[in-house]
Amino acid sequence: MASNVFRFDESWDIPEGTPQEVWDVLSDAQLLPLWWGDVYKEVEPLDKKGKGVVGARARARARGALPY
Repeated sequence: MASNVFRFDESWDIPEGTPQEVWDVLSDAQLLPLWWGDVYKEVEPLDKKGKGVVGARARARARGALPY
């Protein structure tokens, strides 16, 4: 595989919570720093569409470690 080709596989096990509860958390970008604070440092909504609305936009300041 070429060094500039990346493939990310991710699988999450969510043992508790209804599908609606999971959607309510994952679709609210402003909650990202609360449950994934090691990556997402700050999130700012860019429009007034609201939480869980497809097409709502936000600006996120993220931090991550690269393996090289």
